[in-house]
Amino acid sequence: GFSEVGDLWYRSRWVAALFALLMTAANVSLLLWHDVPQVGNVKWQWIHYREKASDHCADHAHQAERAGDYLISQLIVEKCSKLLSPVFRWYGVFCGSSSAIVCQIELLGLCVMLLRCLLRGSNARLARKKRQRWVETSYFFWKALPELSTYSAMRLLHFVTPLVV
Repeated sequence: GFSEVGDLWYRSRWVAALFALLMTAANVSLLLWHDVPQVGNVKWQWIHYREKASDHCADHAHQAERAGDYLISQLIVEKCSKLLSPVFRWYGVFCGSSSAIVCQIELLGLCVMLLRCLLRGSNARLARKKRQRWVETSYFFWKALPELSTYSAMRLLHFVTPLVV
């Protein structure tokens, strides 16, 4: 019940809350600062699914840059595009750095997390019942903000680390 309230009510709680909000803002701004310029390096060409992809990726600078990339994300995206090509009759040929794909995926995840935070915050503000307001507020502060303060695509490497595997 309420026996833990005394442990949570300490003088520097406002400093801790401010520090948590500053870390969230710093993480989001750092992700945007790094990823948004990379999105401009992405070059997709949409071709009919029966044509050869090599004819359309004529930018030799990007092909030379691709030769040094060993990220699997580009391979996954291109394979998914080719699997869906008979359905849509088109598929995307990626000419560019595969690290740009990682940046796009990271920005997409960041947008989803920001929208989740906005949704929970607005639900907490607009809720009529006190219980629902508390549930939304607690989710916002105890789950959504801490996730946002530590969000990064580097977390995906956790699953392929030899110690975890």
